[in-house]
Amino acid sequence: MRLDIRAHSLGLIPFLREHVKRQIAFAFSRYGSQIVSISVELDGADCQSGDESYRCRTRVNLGGENRFDVEVDDPDLEVAIRRSVERAARRVRMAIERVETPSPPAQDGPKDSYYNFLDHKVLK
Repeated sequence: MRLDIRAHSLGLIPFLREHVKRQIAFAFSRYGSQIVSISVELDGADCQSGDESYRCRTRVNLGGENRFDVEVDDPDLEVAIRRSVERAARRVRMAIERVETPSPPAQDGPKDSYYNFLDHKVLK
């Protein structure tokens, strides 16, 4: 798994880099072999209200068409990082479970007793 961390309009101090790495390791540790790359972008978001806010965008590539982007704005940069990584991990988990869970076998038609009951009532 390749990890890319970038900070736009923010200084990427060692504390932020380690914080992002720790969050990624905790959230994606069980899916590491299935993830091709993760990219985290940190930025100071522009708000119309004048309040300072930060943005964290987490991009996860599972290979092929399975790519996810999650973006979170929050006044606290550490909270934005945690929420973005948690949401991305949840989407990865759902995508992996969807692939691993076999779909139910197709049926020829409605043979359920409920449908037969409705047909019987309509005919009378």
